[in-house]
Amino acid sequence: MTHTPQPPAGWYPDPAGSDGERFWDGVAWSQATRDKPAPPPPAESMAPPQQTYGAPPQSYPQQDGHQGQQHGYQQPMSHQQHPGTYTYNYGPGPTVGPIVRIAAFGWRLLGYLIDSVLITIVGWIVASAFGITGQMLAVFDRWTRDLTMWADNPVGDPPPLPDAVIALNTQLTVVMFVLFAVYRTVMVGAVGATLGQLAVGLRVVKVGDGPEAKLGWGAAIVRGVLGAFAYVLWYVTLPSGICLLVNRNRQSLQDLIARTYVLKVR
Repeated sequence: MTHTPQPPAGWYPDPAGSDGERFWDGVAWSQATRDKPAPPPPAESMAPPQQTYGAPPQSYPQQDGHQGQQHGYQQPMSHQQHPGTYTYNYGPGPTVGPIVRIAAFGWRLLGYLIDSVLITIVGWIVASAFGITGQMLAVFDRWTRDLTMWADNPVGDPPPLPDAVIALNTQLTVVMFVLFAVYRTVMVGAVGATLGQLAVGLRVVKVGDGPEAKLGWGAAIVRGVLGAFAYVLWYVTLPSGICLLVNRNRQSLQDLIARTYVLKVR
């Protein structure tokens, strides 16, 4: 049993039903779309196609009513043959492969929660190894005892929160920030997703790329560092989450800056 060859990468009529075109990367449909171009002028449409030296002859679908009408898939001319221009296939586009969806907010949130739990556990282990959590608990315990004694005999002002608690909490926040930034950068740069994202079938790609495209370390670093700020600072987490909810492509703040989005690949 023979397999039908995959059509080459290119722009085709959107199988999702829109009036525009969607990019086929040779394996699956990507999220990149654009408006369908205007048809060429009649004089150009009647001219015979130019043959590029060294390129195989191209076949084109003919309009209904002409002799020698061809059916089925017609191969569009590749972008490499005519740099700076685009060619289009107005015949039926590829039907092989699923249309990859942009990940919904719920899947993004679930993957983020899984990552947050993992990083919190690892962060407390690392902070304990450096003695940060032990010192913090000891100082906090002394402060709660002083506060309890003051509550039994409330004379004067209540004991303030010790400066040591604030300093130790800052150290713990730095540990969590570094771990989260390194973890997200390495995972997304290496495999395109964190452990939480892999668990729920998500993948991070550049805007316009297909699900198999490699993100690249530059975008991974931007997403990792900005995502770490959103992890440790609630006033960054909140607007990033709102942006993800209202954005058409479900892009958070770090996605918009890094020009990425998250796909649901399974």
